[in-house]
Amino acid sequence: MKFGKDTAFTVGGLYDLKQVVVGALYEKATSKLLVDEASRTYMRVAVMVPVDRHEFHVNVGRVNHRLDVKASSDGATQMTLGYNYNLSKRTKAYAFYTKVDNKTNGNYGFQTSAAGVDNSSVAVGVRHNF
Repeated sequence: MKFGKDTAFTVGGLYDLKQVVVGALYEKATSKLLVDEASRTYMRVAVMVPVDRHEFHVNVGRVNHRLDVKASSDGATQMTLGYNYNLSKRTKAYAFYTKVDNKTNGNYGFQTSAAGVDNSSVAVGVRHNF
C-alpha cells in the first residue's frame, strides 16, 4: 500500500429539456492511508428551471465518508437553493442559500474543519461574463 496515492472515478451528465435542465454526478474515490484505505461515494443532482429571464436552481449532494480518515458516521449532505435574474445575455443578478449537514464525524463545509459542525451561507451578487 502506497501512502498518499488517491484515485477517483467520476461520471456526470447534463440534459436540457428546455423547460428544465437536469444534471447529475457520481464519484467513487479511494485514498491510501498510513495503515489502511478509505473510500468515498459522492453523488449530486442539480435542477434548473428557466422562466423568461428568471432561473430557479436546486441541487443536492451527498457524500458517505471522508477520505482523510477511516471513521463511522462521517458523511454529509449539501443543499443549495438559488435564483438568477438575467439582466442581459452576459450579466445576471443572483441569490443563493447553501446548507451543509454533517454527520457526527463529517467535516465538510467552509466555516470550519471540525467534525460534526453544520454550515450554511447566503450569497447575493452580480456576475458578468467577459
